[in-house]
Amino acid sequence: MPAEPVALVEEPSTYQYPKDSLWRGHPLRPDHPDYLNNAYPNYSDSIFAQLEGQEGFNYPYGKTEEEVQLFLYQLERDRKARIRYLMGLNIPMRADAMAEKRYLNLSSRGLTEIPQELGGLQALEELLLKYNEIKHFSTALYQCKSLKRLDLSSNQLETLPNSIYRLNKLENLSLRDNKLNFLPTGFSQLRELRSLDLSNSHRSMAGAYNNFRYLPSAVYRLPKLEKLLLQRLPLQQFALNIRQMSSLRVLSIAGCYQLPLDDNLKLLAQLPNLEVLDISFLGRRNLPKSIERFKHLKVLIWQEENGVNEQAIKALKKILPNTRIYWGAPGEKRPFLRANSIETIIQ
Repeated sequence: MPAEPVALVEEPSTYQYPKDSLWRGHPLRPDHPDYLNNAYPNYSDSIFAQLEGQEGFNYPYGKTEEEVQLFLYQLERDRKARIRYLMGLNIPMRADAMAEKRYLNLSSRGLTEIPQELGGLQALEELLLKYNEIKHFSTALYQCKSLKRLDLSSNQLETLPNSIYRLNKLENLSLRDNKLNFLPTGFSQLRELRSLDLSNSHRSMAGAYNNFRYLPSAVYRLPKLEKLLLQRLPLQQFALNIRQMSSLRVLSIAGCYQLPLDDNLKLLAQLPNLEVLDISFLGRRNLPKSIERFKHLKVLIWQEENGVNEQAIKALKKILPNTRIYWGAPGEKRPFLRANSIETIIQ
C-alpha cells in the first residue's frame, strides 16, 4: 500500500506559548542561572518591575520572533544603563560589596527619587541624601535593617509615611529644609531616635519650607530623644506634653520669634535633663524673669542680629552662675549644635 501522505503543517510565525513559558526560562530573568553568572550578579530586578508597571507592557507573548528579540535587546540596554547609573552613585551590586557597605553619601546628586536598590544594603548604617530634589519617601529603606543615621535635609518632602516606624534602629534623623507641616502618628514609634532636626536654615523659608506651627504630638512621645533642633520655625506654642520628654538634653528654638518666650520658658524649665538651650535670634534685648528657672543648664546660647545687651548678660551670669553663656562677643566661639555630639557641646 502506498504510504499515507504526510500532512504539511505550517510553522507558526508567532510564539503561541502561555505568556510565562518563554519568559520564565529566559537568561535575562534575574533568577536564571545564566543571569546570575553575568558580569553584575545580584543586581535587583527593580528595572523589570518598572517595565512591567508601564502602560501597554506585557510579557513577550503573541509576538513575532523579531519583536521578541527587539524587546529583549531594549530590556538588556535598559538594564545596563541602570547599572551604569547606580555605579555612578557608588551603589554596590555585588553581594560581598553590599554586605560591607556601612556609609553612603548621595548628597548633591540631583536625585528626584530615592533609588529602590538601596534596599539591598542591609548593613548600611549612615545614608546622606541632602541637597537633592526628592519629593517622596521610599519604603525600600525599610530593608536597610541597620540604618542608624538618615539625612534628608534640603529636599522637597511634603509628607512621610505612617510606616516610617519600621526604621526601628534609626538614631539620627534630619528633615531640615523640606516642606513638612505635620508628622504621622507612626513617627512616635521610632523608639531609638536620639537626634531630630526639623529646622529651616533661614527665617524667610518658614512659609515655603517646614511649616510647623505647633510641635507634632508624635515628637513628644519619642522616649529616647536627646537633641531637638527647631530653628526658624513659625512655632506659636509648646504643649504641656513637652514635660514628658525626660530624655531631652539639647534644644534649639533659635529664630522662633513667634513663640511667646516667657510662657514657653516656664514649660521648658520643667524638662528634668535639659542641659543646652539655644534662644538666639528672637529679637530680644532682655530675657523674661522665667529664665531664672534654668539653674540646671550647662550651656545657654543667646545671640541677636544687632548684638546683646551686655548689662543683661552680666545680670544673667549672676542668675545662672553654673551655666556657660555664649552671647555673641566678637571672636567668641559658639557650639555647633547640628553636627556635634552632646558631649562635645557640653565640654
